[in-house]
Amino acid sequence: MGDTTHHHDDGSQTRKKIFQTTVILSILTAIEFVIAFMMGPGTLRLSIFLIMTLIKAFYIVSVFMHLGDEVKRLIWSILIPFAFIMWLLIAMSKEGDHYGNLSLKDANMTRVANPAVPHGGHDSHQDAPKAGDAHSNGDAHATDAKDTHSAEAAKEGTAELGEFTKKKLVSGTELNIPANGIENKLIAFIEDASKAVDKTTWFSFDRLAFETGKSVLKPESQEQLKNIASVLTAYPKVNLKIGGYTDNTGDAKANLKLSQERANTVKAELVKLGIDAKRLESEGYGQEHPVASNDTEEGRAKNRRIDVRVTQK
Repeated sequence: MGDTTHHHDDGSQTRKKIFQTTVILSILTAIEFVIAFMMGPGTLRLSIFLIMTLIKAFYIVSVFMHLGDEVKRLIWSILIPFAFIMWLLIAMSKEGDHYGNLSLKDANMTRVANPAVPHGGHDSHQDAPKAGDAHSNGDAHATDAKDTHSAEAAKEGTAELGEFTKKKLVSGTELNIPANGIENKLIAFIEDASKAVDKTTWFSFDRLAFETGKSVLKPESQEQLKNIASVLTAYPKVNLKIGGYTDNTGDAKANLKLSQERANTVKAELVKLGIDAKRLESEGYGQEHPVASNDTEEGRAKNRRIDVRVTQK
C-alpha cells in the first residue's frame, strides 16, 4: 500500500509540474510575441526569438530534471525543448530572407529598378490606384530595408542610374547627378510646361540610406538631399509631397508608422537645408500601393521606397 501511495503522489506531482510549466511557458511565449511583433523584421527580432527560446529550454530542463521517474524526466526534458526549437525554426522561416543577406540594401539603400514597372497614384483622398496610372518613367527602387541579396544588387542599381554628369541649374548652382536619377527627372518635369501637376506622377529617391528598421538617415544620404534642396531653391514656386512605403513583411501598423517617420525625416532634412516647411508635405503609406509583387525579394525591394510628387510648380 505504501508503494502504491508513493507512486500515486509522484504521478500527481508530475502532472502538477507539467501544468505549471505549461502555464509559465505560455506566458513567456505571449511575452515573446508581444515584444517581437511590436517591431519589424530584423536582427533584433530574431535575437528575441533566440533568447526567449533558450530561456524556455533552460527552464524546462531545470523543472523536469527533478522528477523522480527517470524515463519521464528524459522525455519531458527533451520533448518540450525540441517543440520550442521547432517553433523557432518555423518563426525564422516565416521571416523569409530577412536575416541571411545583409548588405547595402539591408542598410536601406535605394536603387533604380526596371523602368517599365507600373505605379499608381495614391494620395490619401484618392481611390485605389488604377492600372493605367504611372510614376514618371515608372522607376522603382528599394528604400526601406531590412535585407538584400548581395552588394552586387546595389552595384547593379547604381549602374542603372547612368553616368554622373554636371548640370547647371537656373540659380547657377552646379550639381553632379546621374542621367537616370531623381534629380534629372524632377528637373525635366518642372521645366516642361506641357507636364501638368497631377496626383499620379511620382519620382523615387535612388540614393537614400536609412538605418535598418529606423527612420534615421545614414550620412551617405546627404548628397541627394542637398541636390533636391538645390532644385527646390532654384525653383521657388515648386512644392513637393514626400511619400514613404514599405513591403508587406511584418505588422501593417508598424510598417505604416515607419513609413510615416521616414517621410517626416526626409521632410525635416530638407527644411534643415533651407527649404520652407510650407512647401513640403509628408505622408506614410506603409505597405499600401505596391509597385511590384511582394512574393519575391526583388518585388519587395521595389516596394520599399521614398517617393516625391510635385504639388505645385
